[in-house]
Amino acid sequence: MEMILTSEEKRIPRVLFTVILIMLVPFIISFQIFDNRGLLLPLVAGSYLILILLMLIAFYKGIGKHQYFTIIYFLIQLMPLFINSFKGIEINYQDYINIIAKSLNYFIFFGLILSIKIKKMQFKYFLRYFIYFSIIACIYNLISNFGDITNIGNITSGYEVTLKSFFVNKNQFGAFLFVSIIAFYYFLSGKKIKMLDVLILLLFIINLILTMSRGAILATIIFFIFFYLQHLKHIKLIAPIIIFLSITSLVILSSDRIITFIKNNIIRVDAGVTGRTEIWDMGMNIYVQNNFLNGVGYFTGLDLAKGQGFQFEEFHSLYIDTLVSGGIIELFFIFILLGYIFIHCITKCPEIGYKKIYLASFFGILALGIFESISFFTLGYVGTLFTVFYISIPLLLSKIDK
Repeated sequence: MEMILTSEEKRIPRVLFTVILIMLVPFIISFQIFDNRGLLLPLVAGSYLILILLMLIAFYKGIGKHQYFTIIYFLIQLMPLFINSFKGIEINYQDYINIIAKSLNYFIFFGLILSIKIKKMQFKYFLRYFIYFSIIACIYNLISNFGDITNIGNITSGYEVTLKSFFVNKNQFGAFLFVSIIAFYYFLSGKKIKMLDVLILLLFIINLILTMSRGAILATIIFFIFFYLQHLKHIKLIAPIIIFLSITSLVILSSDRIITFIKNNIIRVDAGVTGRTEIWDMGMNIYVQNNFLNGVGYFTGLDLAKGQGFQFEEFHSLYIDTLVSGGIIELFFIFILLGYIFIHCITKCPEIGYKKIYLASFFGILALGIFESISFFTLGYVGTLFTVFYISIPLLLSKIDK
């Protein structure tokens, strides 16, 4: 179907895609082009200013509506820093930047979107941009890592290769591919499936498997399970899936080499959760020992952890990151927000296909949040990607015009 949209109608989907892309650019420049981490902060700051400007121009009609919760969210984040000052805990200056950015992003990606309606073709237009970019990322990954990929059958550990395209690490690329697969399912909803569509989906899945990012692979499997459970009555859809899975299982089970490869490099039973239990324990200790209700601020919490020998830059869990940042109060606030958006989308979205995809992806993202520091409203690429797809888009889908 040809997408006939006016220039004004194209502006919103273009802006949504641009704000995702523009927050990735600083990381590509800093880590891929110049390999200079010192460039990251000023580039992120510049990109974020452009993001704010673009979103305000695109969604200015929502200004002044439903914004009182922005103040509440700001106070929830400010409270731990206020308490820290009384307890003599040295506050990391980045926490002040963090709470301002998160409050602004809440205002922009939730508050402004609440009053906006879009057409189905506008959503498809956004998806087309995002899918084109995903295809480029996958092809670049295959070409730039061709040597490693051809030798992948000889590796003995999933840590011997890092297939990350132009992202910072393989887990970030894996999370991006998880979202790309969901975006592609949105795009295919109501569309007659062609061979090219199948090939694109296979391209995404193959790249996802090559990342060996277990969290993203698990989240994608959960998405597939919940999505196809909703289609058990549609035998024309389920039958090919069952046949494909059966053939794939037979091929895997018939080869000891394939089984060994999957066990050692993807499942990685011996590695457990790759040290995450120790990381999670440290995060929980910082949270419990300091402020159960309010947390201590994310970067201040990291400083406290590093004072006890912690050597990482995150706690590798959405839930623990949030507890350290703003305690049980902020985690409760985020859950209430996600629950509100979930109910809003499921009950009001007029497109049944979209609702089924969102429902399945919702369980996938909850699972991914256990193992990865995905985030909502934070400053940076990951925060922007998941905020757009799990805050803004479900709200837009709840009011989409067929």
